[in-house]
Amino acid sequence: LIHRVIADDVEGGDSSFVGTFQMTLQSRADWDDANTNARCSDSVELSPGDSTSGILTRFVGAQQGVTLDCGDNELRADLPQKWHRVLGTGQSMTASTCNDGTTFDTQLAVLSVDGNDPNNACDNLQCIVSNDNDPLCDGESSTATWISVKDRAYYIVVNAFGSRSGSFTLTVN
Repeated sequence: LIHRVIADDVEGGDSSFVGTFQMTLQSRADWDDANTNARCSDSVELSPGDSTSGILTRFVGAQQGVTLDCGDNELRADLPQKWHRVLGTGQSMTASTCNDGTTFDTQLAVLSVDGNDPNNACDNLQCIVSNDNDPLCDGESSTATWISVKDRAYYIVVNAFGSRSGSFTLTVN
């Protein structure tokens, strides 16, 4: 299969540029996975003790997440995000990508709202805690721990650092 690609300078400059570039073709399944639980409103419900796996891949045209400063992380809408939701236990809780199922540099953010109104939770999120590069792990995986309020919804966002992508496993305890 041969593809011919014409690259043009959008800014109106010299369009006679010749060079080498890399094109990656990905399957429809990868596109579908990039858009699964990519926003707060599509968050996947987890329970304490659960693990879930996913893939963060950057696609042009994929659903956008949110941009929000959260501790040492900046969630950026233009970077891949996977959203999960867990109810608080009234105890300390931990979310982590520190395991063999994580293959790239992740960031974690835990968000919540005051109260538990599910009708507007995604509109009023506040940062509870975040982590980038748990020093007790491999230096690229992340772990976030917080004291939860019983039955309050917490949104756990797995975010890619920079333009990185790959597989992850998120555990919640």
